[in-house]
Amino acid sequence: MPTPNQLHKQLESLLTTKEDLTAIPEGTRTEAGFRHNISVTLGYLDSWLRGVGCVPLYNLMEDAATAEISRAQLWQWLRHDARLEGRFCRCD
Repeated sequence: MPTPNQLHKQLESLLTTKEDLTAIPEGTRTEAGFRHNISVTLGYLDSWLRGVGCVPLYNLMEDAATAEISRAQLWQWLRHDARLEGRFCRCD
């Protein structure tokens, strides 16, 4: 971790609207993102099996919530045959 916390990081005043919170993000699903989700899930699972509740991965503290989000995204992409950079994401 570069620093123990982000107290030095100041946020500008943000105005968030209902539309901001409900907008579906656009972007490309990538193989790199797919692999990153696998890495985060397995990294946390390894830590959890050793009795550690959170683990620093890629300069972030990851915990069960992050692992669950990564797992759910992987499941959704596989379940719905998502396209990763034009190729289908399938469990063959």
